[in-house]
Amino acid sequence: MDPRHAIFVCIGVAAWLLHFDVALRADIPDSIPGVPRFTSISVESAQEMELWLATEVEKGNSTSEEFIRRLRQASTRGSLMAEGYLGMLLVKGEGVPRDVAEGIRLLRHSASNGCLPAMSQLGFIYLGVDGVPADPLEALKWLSPAAEQGVPTAQYNLARCYELGIGVAANLDQAIVWYQKGAEQTNPPAMKAMGVLYLNGNGIKRDYGLAEQWLKRAIEHGHKRAKYALGRVYLEKQLGTNGVESGVRLIREMALEGDGEAQWSLAVCYYLGQGLSRDETNYLHWARMAAERGIPEAQFKLSAAFATGWLVEPDKVAAREWVEKAARQNHARACVSFGWMLANGDGGPKDIAAGNEWLRKGAEQGDPEGQFRWALAHLNGLGMKTNEVEGLRWVRRAAEAEWPIAEYALASYYSVGWYGLPKDRLESLKWIQRAAEHGEMNAQFYLATYYLYGREIPKGQDIAKNMSQAVRWFRLAAEQGHAEAQNSIGYACETGHVGYTNYVEAYMWYQLAQKQGETRSSMNLQRLMSRLGSEDVAEGERRIEEFTRRRRESFKLVSPSTIQQNSSGKAR
Repeated sequence: MDPRHAIFVCIGVAAWLLHFDVALRADIPDSIPGVPRFTSISVESAQEMELWLATEVEKGNSTSEEFIRRLRQASTRGSLMAEGYLGMLLVKGEGVPRDVAEGIRLLRHSASNGCLPAMSQLGFIYLGVDGVPADPLEALKWLSPAAEQGVPTAQYNLARCYELGIGVAANLDQAIVWYQKGAEQTNPPAMKAMGVLYLNGNGIKRDYGLAEQWLKRAIEHGHKRAKYALGRVYLEKQLGTNGVESGVRLIREMALEGDGEAQWSLAVCYYLGQGLSRDETNYLHWARMAAERGIPEAQFKLSAAFATGWLVEPDKVAAREWVEKAARQNHARACVSFGWMLANGDGGPKDIAAGNEWLRKGAEQGDPEGQFRWALAHLNGLGMKTNEVEGLRWVRRAAEAEWPIAEYALASYYSVGWYGLPKDRLESLKWIQRAAEHGEMNAQFYLATYYLYGREIPKGQDIAKNMSQAVRWFRLAAEQGHAEAQNSIGYACETGHVGYTNYVEAYMWYQLAQKQGETRSSMNLQRLMSRLGSEDVAEGERRIEEFTRRRRESFKLVSPSTIQQNSSGKAR
């Protein structure tokens, strides 16, 4: 079964019984190819059959031998409702030996003659469930008329087709139309979908109030998973008295019931300290639970933990196993990480060709790191023929997606004229400025040197000497651990070029640079020591310890954005 179809709603037993107030059979439009118009049958007999079905199901007799016998009897006597319901049971193998072919035949006959529940169920089955091969076009052929005739379940499933682009071009506007129709008929999944759409502002203006209303209605009509989405509303917006704590309470409730997405969100709450005390142990516990439930983001982050030894013992084998699980669910960053591990033989056999294939998948999904790594494979001939044209195309795509390393690389290529590019100082400056602004520490360092010494740029774009700008960019690079920048900012603190003189701060930066092997910092530190007392050195060491702690903390495996889910997938 296609994972995208797991969120479609089977019409089920109850939906067969919810047609007292609507026509039981529909006049199929001639425009629907391959669907014959129905033949006449009395509505009264159909209503009697529905009443009998409802009574027996309520008694819990829907799979009893007597129920099946009477159902078969009614089916052979021409009851379309009984025929379709029997077809559904045959396809599912509930109360009868499973016979998919016969079940489909009965459903098609019932649906072709206008039985709305049969149409909806048949459309659902052709989405690739109950062991029937997916046929999206056939699914739409049956879902569309059922939805147009007001079957809420069909309206919801048709909306999902439009949202995911199954059997039809993706069209979020049409999806919203059908979700709205289903929701207005109190279809719980459709009400929840509307709530999530309003929560995320996906194709519709974000409105936490309307999100709350729809989600509460879904819960009132029995949709338990709407509690998780409602928890997200409170967590993000803190509506009225229902603040962060209320959101966490709902998310925890669903997490304890085994909901994987709720488990991952709870893990994020523990990591960020949202609505509860920050707790890395509980973060890891719930992240692992979510990963085991198949949540790809949790699997990816658990892989990263094993790869780096963060909160767990380093284990490249486990890292590779978890990232593969996420990659096989088309998690873009996991595709890239898994490809890189395959290409380098991390945690298992080395396979450059297979690694490249996963890099390609991540790149084509729009992951900028994947695009850059895929570019390097082309530029350097890693497991393939060198292709500078294709490599540059992917470098540029990653750079245009604001991947800092790609921006810095493109600046370097223009600076020296690599890979067939012309030497172009102006273009190089453009990309090095972008890379610096997006946090690439090497670009920040070189931009600082431009301001320190000045730089001639064609077309009147020269960079004049500017000490305050030089200090700014040196400091940004130093904060990220750039050794040369640390030495430079240390010198500026010693000489007063930062706007003040501070020997203790200079000591801190020189020491940090020296620990990374920066040679000039050793000479600078030796000169500085004559100006420092024991208390200054102790304070410098305290600052080094604090800086190191902050650097560790800055490596966040999760961020607030990971708790945001879109309405088309797992946070439904």
